Amino acid sequence: MSKKTLLARIGDYMDDVKSVFSPRRAAISKAERASYFGYAGAYETRKDAGISLMDNAYADAVDRVSRDVLRARARSLERNSITAGGIEKAFANNVIGVGFNMQAQSPSDAFNDRIEKLWDTWCHHENCDWTKQQSLDDLVELILRRMLYDGGVMATFPLDPKRKIPLTIQLHEVDELDESMVVAENGNVIVNGVEMTKSAVPVAYWLSQTTPDGYTPLPPVRYRAEDVIFLWKRGRVSQFREITPFHSAIGPAQDLKDYNDAISFQQKTAACTSVYIETDNTINAPGRAINTGDNRRIEHIEGGSVKYLNNGEHAKFLLPTGQANEADNHIATQQRGIASVFGLSLESTSRNVERVNYSSARQNLVMDNVTYGRVKVYLEEYFLRPLYRRFIQICYLKGLLDGTGFDINNDDFYKAKWLTSSAGWIDPLKEAQADTILLANGGVSFQDYVARHGQDWKERIDEMADVQAYAKQKGINLSFSMEDSNTDVNGKEENNGEENKNQT
Repeated sequence: MSKKTLLARIGDYMDDVKSVFSPRRAAISKAERASYFGYAGAYETRKDAGISLMDNAYADAVDRVSRDVLRARARSLERNSITAGGIEKAFANNVIGVGFNMQAQSPSDAFNDRIEKLWDTWCHHENCDWTKQQSLDDLVELILRRMLYDGGVMATFPLDPKRKIPLTIQLHEVDELDESMVVAENGNVIVNGVEMTKSAVPVAYWLSQTTPDGYTPLPPVRYRAEDVIFLWKRGRVSQFREITPFHSAIGPAQDLKDYNDAISFQQKTAACTSVYIETDNTINAPGRAINTGDNRRIEHIEGGSVKYLNNGEHAKFLLPTGQANEADNHIATQQRGIASVFGLSLESTSRNVERVNYSSARQNLVMDNVTYGRVKVYLEEYFLRPLYRRFIQICYLKGLLDGTGFDINNDDFYKAKWLTSSAGWIDPLKEAQADTILLANGGVSFQDYVARHGQDWKERIDEMADVQAYAKQKGINLSFSMEDSNTDVNGKEENNGEENKNQT
């Protein structure tokens, strides 16, 4: 209890006694004391020594001091921390999965078929990437990784006239934002490479240029804001640049890495035979004397060997002590805290499912999917949707959409769904039964059910029809609907009612 808290309680106690004789004066005294002491959380204690009113400054003024340091330390975790690697893989596997599939949602079927074929062709690495090295799914995964560690990433869209669809994607790390400029020639303010109006609206980005080896600087280049997609998450209204999401997890992640290294060293030491030689001879100089016939010290012991020590020498084995048996609990606790920073569970980031049952695993999966879903929505809203709009306009200008009824001014032609594969089932039987009941009762539509598996519902029906037609041709009866099935949702055979009629 702080000194200020103690004084406040003593004063309240005295006022309680005073209220017996003069309630009015006691009430006035309590009101004045409340205005003096304020919130208990604002009392100054030793725990708040590093917190000052300077933390209430503009977000960018606070962030710019630590942004580069935090980014460097987050990248160090990217290279060296298995905990950070687990978080990264959890996001990549559940947000992107095996990739995004685009399903056009325009009112024209001819346009939908044409644009989907063009999109599927363009997504290959030789078509969409400026460097011809990464496919669209690879680029999206790289965006996700850089947002996780760096806090942001930028994308520009240079045109290559030699390609059938000249639109390409070029990614830029946030390090490329030129922070040397302060005021643009048009009078706009430049804050850490972001050119803004007086009302803080970004109008351009200044990117530093170097030779490919990174050693020779070139003049910075100004990109208009409409030509750049700057992906980053705003945490405060006055924030103009990114900050790594690892900012609050760097310390615990580094501590956990050090702890793992120490435990690993302890276990390796315990698995070896380490011996110290103690001697009662204090006359000689420090260090062991020779003690073998050929004037060599005993420095190692081989299996099955017998060694002799000099008189007065004793062998002392090094047996490291500690709480290595409690490492699992400590590591799990630390990993759970680090994963919670990103809204994930321990099981999703460490693959540690030893202490869960179906219900707890299902609950964690539901909440984890909320986190993954929010990241998917962000990528769709701020990258895939504007990218798709650029792609359609480029295809239109190249004459690739002629005869499809496309209207460049109709927003309905720019609508699309982005489908990704869903996570595998924890209990296939229970999940399948639940899906069957939901489909039968209208709790979920067939379109949404198929979309959860990352496929187009029309393509799924076409595949089912092709399979049924081929099976019928071969004399095999297949059924994909509950109406034609003789089994209920529990997998038991149903009576068609004729037996009951005969019995009656």
